[in-house]
Amino acid sequence: MHGGIGFTWAVDCHLHYRRSRQLSLVAGAPRTWKDRLVSHLERRNAAA
Repeated sequence: MHGGIGFTWAVDCHLHYRRSRQLSLVAGAPRTWKDRLVSHLERRNAAA
């Protein structure tokens, strides 16, 4: 066998990968969250 562990169902790596992909679809892309954070901080600083 060549390549070591790689991608196998015997290790939980695929679970973390699948969960992170599903979460990104449900919660939104990182760019979306960055935009929301920036707009929230701008509103908070404008009120101060």
